[in-house]
Amino acid sequence: NIIFPVGVSFDGSTEAFISYESDYRLDSSLGLAYYQLFGPRFGFFIDAGMEYSYYRASTTNDPNSPGPVDYRRFGEWNAIGNLGIIAVRKNSYFRFYAGFSYSLFQSTPGFKVIVGGGGGFIL
Repeated sequence: NIIFPVGVSFDGSTEAFISYESDYRLDSSLGLAYYQLFGPRFGFFIDAGMEYSYYRASTTNDPNSPGPVDYRRFGEWNAIGNLGIIAVRKNSYFRFYAGFSYSLFQSTPGFKVIVGGGGGFIL
């Protein structure tokens, strides 16, 4: 996943803004999943694993500024889990799920609740 955030807060306050400096977050995950189909088309799944998130956020956010930009770069490890439904058709699938992501090795651990959907091809 590559996610483009629209806000960041370094002091704990709530803050939102448009990023002019190509801020992003890159997620990579590895885990195990169990799929159970009820008939040829529908079923459910559960998965769990680890995720590494790499962040790049600019320390300045000036629109149309041609000057150099300093970035704050950091990473975090998360434990993740998802539960959802799956629909299969020929060599493709669609998933709708809810899950969590819990920050591991941080001095102030974070917890995210996720609602998502997506699909793909079965090789």
